[in-house]
Amino acid sequence: MLDSFEATLGERIRYYRKRKGMTQKQLADLCQITEPAIRNYELDNRIPGYDTLNTIASALDVNYFTLAEPDLSSLPGAMHVLFRMEYAHGLTPKEIDGKAVLMIDKQNQNAKDDLFQQMMNNWLKARKRFGSGEWTEKQYEDWLIQYPTVLPHDPVEESNKVDNRDVTRSTKKKHPRKKSKRSLTDQ
Repeated sequence: MLDSFEATLGERIRYYRKRKGMTQKQLADLCQITEPAIRNYELDNRIPGYDTLNTIASALDVNYFTLAEPDLSSLPGAMHVLFRMEYAHGLTPKEIDGKAVLMIDKQNQNAKDDLFQQMMNNWLKARKRFGSGEWTEKQYEDWLIQYPTVLPHDPVEESNKVDNRDVTRSTKKKHPRKKSKRSLTDQ
């Protein structure tokens, strides 16, 4: 499975094209654009516009947000972030009392997932404080925008030093995100 948080737009297009068993030429023909355009999109030399990316997504039988950076203000975009979080952090839907809730899958849990669970628990505690009236809306918002306040280098070691408000996260990235060259034009 593709790490869609770390992958660039071009890497996502290439992954889903290959998954579909298509060549760049076949995809270009389906989209009625040139093969060099597809190649440049996959190399992140150019960024397709909305209409072109939508056409590419349709040709690959994927949702637009599977390829694009999700727009969190839209429900489909937010859902695609949750789908990505399933692979990145083990966040999965479970049924409790007939309702879908999000939980961390214990079967594939590792140290990073333990830390994510701790962060989710801290968020739950803050949300309960707000919901019970212990915190005002401003206090809850302040907690959200400042969380986490501790930024250690080793999240596993440092997670044991966390108080009830804070949780740690790593400042290291597994894979540096590739910078893409953006073009104002779209083929």
